[in-house]
Amino acid sequence: MCPSGSGRRVRVFALAYLGVLLLTWQEPSSLLLLLLSLILLLGAVFVYLVLRLVDAIVASL
Repeated sequence: MCPSGSGRRVRVFALAYLGVLLLTWQEPSSLLLLLLSLILLLGAVFVYLVLRLVDAIVASL
């Protein structure tokens, strides 16, 4: 498994999180959708930070 391929998958995963966040943010009529969008935002930030950490570890090897 090559690192650039896994990094690309993680980026697509983070973009999918952000896409769902944008879709749910357009309908803040219920508290559940608002909580879901906040959870997805935090998930996207977490995935991005993990991606940067993995890139730094691979670069140091």
